[in-house]
Amino acid sequence: FAGILASKFAAREIFSFLPTRFLFPTSPNAQRVSTIRNGNFLPAIGESRRKKRISSNGEVDDSKKVVKKYMLKKNDTEMECPECDFCTHSVSSFVDHLRKKHSTTPPLAGISFLCECGHESSSENHGRKCDIANFTVIQRRVGPIRRIEKKVKTPQKCILCDVTPTTIAGYITHLQLHHKTTLVLSGIYLKCACGFEFHSQKTVGQHYKECDRREFT
Repeated sequence: FAGILASKFAAREIFSFLPTRFLFPTSPNAQRVSTIRNGNFLPAIGESRRKKRISSNGEVDDSKKVVKKYMLKKNDTEMECPECDFCTHSVSSFVDHLRKKHSTTPPLAGISFLCECGHESSSENHGRKCDIANFTVIQRRVGPIRRIEKKVKTPQKCILCDVTPTTIAGYITHLQLHHKTTLVLSGIYLKCACGFEFHSQKTVGQHYKECDRREFT
């Protein structure tokens, strides 16, 4: 028994000087691979999953531990929709209901969420920071609610062929590639839904940065 024990210690001293790749060759089918660090066998895969950082003295360093953000919790008070009989304990569900069912948003509908801490807002972002996060629905404006304007696409047919470009940039590119002409040469201009007129391609990029409308005539 003493001889077996001595041989184990001798093998351990020898293996501690060998690179890990010679002792435990990696394989895509390997379920668990161990590595040697300071003479101790540690589960490599398990250690990587925990993302623990081990210092030179063997202690675990949690200084770079990821802190999870606050998650929205359910509201203690039931919130009722002012337009129908919908009720929920979730601010996110309430906002989604307004958008999908009534095509509106809290600011458009004149609705705000009053927290018990005194904070009032038109979104659910406060619930991620407040420990209380218990809201009451407050309707600040009386009367018909304003709704989100539905954008109606009105594709404009090319004046030289039957192709229908869907954007101003696409229309200009179509003229250049297929008809070898430009807005100036063809004597036409395009008008954005906001009222801005395009007489050349130079103003398209700058206008797109300032306007989110894409319909044109």
